[in-house]
Amino acid sequence: MPTPGGRACPPTVPAPENPGYTPALAFRVLTPLYDVAVAALGFGPAFKAGVAAEAAAAPGDRVLDLGCGTGTLLAELIRAQPRA
Repeated sequence: MPTPGGRACPPTVPAPENPGYTPALAFRVLTPLYDVAVAALGFGPAFKAGVAAEAAAAPGDRVLDLGCGTGTLLAELIRAQPRA
């Protein structure tokens, strides 16, 4: 899909035919295990709650998720401050 400037946009939905897309843990079959592996390494719910507390997002703040993982940290940030 072209942009207003005429350049092609990369696909916005991960697809097998998109060579720039790498699923969590590098293989689709392992993706369901991503959050389990992350928690086993010490980056589970308690860590994410601590990150959200440290971020201290206020109402109206913007939070950028760079697509690192399955979205559970972003979900925790939203839980901590739904109006950010």
